[in-house]
Amino acid sequence: MSDRVRFTPDVPPTSWVQYAFALLTVGGWTALLKCFLPTIELVNLAMSYLLINVLITLRYGQGPSVASALLSVACFNFFFVPPYFTFAVADVKYLATFFIMLAVTMLTSRLMIQLRHSAEKTVTAEKMAEREGIVSALLSSVSHDLRTPLTSISGAASTLLAETHLPSEDQQRLLETINSESDRLNRLVGNILQITKIESGHIHVRKELHSLEEIIGSALDRLTPSLKDRPLTTDIPEDLPLVPMDDLLIEQVMINLLENAIRYTPAGSILEIRAFQHNGQVQVEVLDRGPGIPREDHTRIFEKFYRSGPKKNTWGSGLGLAICQGILLAHGGSIGMRDREGGGSIFYFVLPLTSCPVN
Repeated sequence: MSDRVRFTPDVPPTSWVQYAFALLTVGGWTALLKCFLPTIELVNLAMSYLLINVLITLRYGQGPSVASALLSVACFNFFFVPPYFTFAVADVKYLATFFIMLAVTMLTSRLMIQLRHSAEKTVTAEKMAEREGIVSALLSSVSHDLRTPLTSISGAASTLLAETHLPSEDQQRLLETINSESDRLNRLVGNILQITKIESGHIHVRKELHSLEEIIGSALDRLTPSLKDRPLTTDIPEDLPLVPMDDLLIEQVMINLLENAIRYTPAGSILEIRAFQHNGQVQVEVLDRGPGIPREDHTRIFEKFYRSGPKKNTWGSGLGLAICQGILLAHGGSIGMRDREGGGSIFYFVLPLTSCPVN
């Protein structure tokens, strides 16, 4: 089975529907007044029609509001102004009332439309400013992190080219550096592309039943060079059910969480992965014995570009956890962290066992 997350803007109703609702609103209001408030003063009647037309203007715009204003004047004249049930006017002063009702409604409509256009321009400007801010922050955040692996790759390649008689073990070491730094660069670029998809609402989730054990194993295989000096244990029950998810996206979540644990813990520190089922959900946890996360950072670590701890001693763009959160939300799941008893941190994510498409 396959589900896809789509983000579509609200589509306003067609014009004839807008006009129909506006006219039906005036007609319904007239019937209500005629049946239940037959003795209400004319000035209050006129004010009530003005209120109805203002609400119609706010909801449907200028065209339907003008139509409703004309119908309001007609209903007011036909049902409430003597002589009743005719459009004849016995007193000229009512003509002024009709004109005022129509003029106020049209003026209000015009003002509301101008206000709506101003608000839309303001929102557009704010979105553009926010987007520019994101781009600026993104460039500032990743510029150093992109240069670091590029420098390592360039240095290793230059040495291989310049030194033609290097011992084989040195050549192997330089080739491993090129390979690992290329993988690191690839993951950084992938994170940048993924966060832009999440920010723009274009992330697509294709859910199928997958084994968490296989996805965790695939993530560990991809991180083999980084995990070579890391004792790691896994606790995944054999009877853990298949989970509806996008395997590539959840594998990326696992990679990001493991990279985060590697980045902020000392070499040789033990890492643990465990998974279990409860309350119709599956929870996966990544446990470390690092220095932990300051309590004041607990609510911010899933923000874009935010990095906790001694940033100068770690590499990364500050996007990994934000990407994890975006992917889990798109799955209808959640992600979080807590302090580990005895020191360290536990990062966990939860996936529902029932497939819940997001519209």
